[in-house]
Amino acid sequence: MPEWWAMSATFSPHLQRVVTDGSNRMEWMRARSRGITATDVAKLSTPRSIDAAAWEKLHGSSFSGNAYTRHGTAREPEIAAWVLREHGISPSQALFHAELDRRHLATPDGLAERDGGRLELAEIKTTNKEWRTIPRH
Repeated sequence: MPEWWAMSATFSPHLQRVVTDGSNRMEWMRARSRGITATDVAKLSTPRSIDAAAWEKLHGSSFSGNAYTRHGTAREPEIAAWVLREHGISPSQALFHAELDRRHLATPDGLAERDGGRLELAEIKTTNKEWRTIPRH
């Protein structure tokens, strides 16, 4: 991790929970495979899906993207720039572990530290359809 990251962790305790800063994609993917992410949890609804998720953790996944993930990947930087302008939340690729369990992982799309050390996160989602409201799921 960059030297500035280690130094800033002294002032911002949440930075002590950074597993990887996200600058190295392979390192980030390897670190994600060693824990459970929100993406994993969203899939854990049946015994079969739990088995499939465990198999992917042990053996990796052959999924390399599709039209929907490419759309999201192309749109995310534009949305992140808007979030920064409108809300002061900076884009982030850092993978964090939970305070109490290092196996619980998350990569917020944006992160801002507010007064008193309060954290604000951004999670960016895209769709190829018009939204009238934010979907419940």
